[in-house]
Amino acid sequence: MMARGFAVRQLASLAFFLVITAQGLHAQCYLHPKLSSGEKTIRSVALLPPTAQMKAQGPRRYDFKEKEAEQLASALAGVVSNALKKRGWDVNDSAFNSQALQDKEELRYLVGYLRARHVMLVQQTKPKDVLKGRYSVRERVAALSAHAPTDVLVLVHGDVERFTTGGVIAATAVGSILYGLGGAITPFFLTGKDVSLRISLVDSHSGEILCFLKVSSSEEEQILKELRKVP
Repeated sequence: MMARGFAVRQLASLAFFLVITAQGLHAQCYLHPKLSSGEKTIRSVALLPPTAQMKAQGPRRYDFKEKEAEQLASALAGVVSNALKKRGWDVNDSAFNSQALQDKEELRYLVGYLRARHVMLVQQTKPKDVLKGRYSVRERVAALSAHAPTDVLVLVHGDVERFTTGGVIAATAVGSILYGLGGAITPFFLTGKDVSLRISLVDSHSGEILCFLKVSSSEEEQILKELRKVP
């Protein structure tokens, strides 16, 4: 009886998590006043190497997958670059890749610092503060602008959750119950994964985050759809 009660509690917790997550799977675009007012115009962008985190979720734990996360980050670079180009901006996607930074230790350190700071920021970013222009990756971006002159630096972070075998079984069972109650999130349960992107367009001189995008898909067309909301 105790084991059954524990299993029920685990399923209930999993169901709550999945419902909340599924409800949040919609794209959002937040603009800095300088961008929304037309004070700042974007014509050219430089893409920094994306960061990513992947974790496998079971009923009782998370396992972080570093190798898979690296592969995801590498794949995101091409997808986001294509979307930026289709948006109509002049895109520099090679200025800060591993080959370009190979013999530039100081620049490599700075790129790593900004990527790490962005990962920290996306965990705590509040829409109302983006709209008020309160977020910045700091003035160190000026050194990157000197290396690759553009209007904006693009920072990308991807999060992916995949269920373990036990997690898939539990999620599918709970999803079937919710679907029977009129829920509309069964596809999310059955895929067993959740891709979430955070994309920041950063002023290449001041470091201010001019636009913060939350995209619930890593598909190029979905990313492009959100980028088209940027003036």
